[in-house]
Amino acid sequence: MKVCVIEDNRDMRRLLELLLASKGYEVESYGDGLTALNSLKAEEKLPEIIFVDNYMPICSGPEFRKLQVLDKRLSHIKTFLLTASLDFDSEEYTSAFDGCISKVMINSNKLADVIESHTRIH
Repeated sequence: MKVCVIEDNRDMRRLLELLLASKGYEVESYGDGLTALNSLKAEEKLPEIIFVDNYMPICSGPEFRKLQVLDKRLSHIKTFLLTASLDFDSEEYTSAFDGCISKVMINSNKLADVIESHTRIH
């Protein structure tokens, strides 16, 4: 299964890649939302899940999501916001994304649980 990570912090991006790869997922990653969006639009095989960082200098997570849902090929992809905060109950997060994950509490089992629970629905 293909998973996409969009994270501007190189170390965090690499950690997420390693955690997901350790669970057997095919991982593609990008350092900003705009590059990710343009690359995803050109891809034949789309990811089933996208993890996107909240705050990035070029196309933040919420900005990426607004553009993603406008594209018919990308709008159906389950998308989860990655945040450094433990408090993400705001309307912006709960309504725009399929879920939020705190980077403070992240591990490979949590990521795998999120992926598996949202891909079984289809």
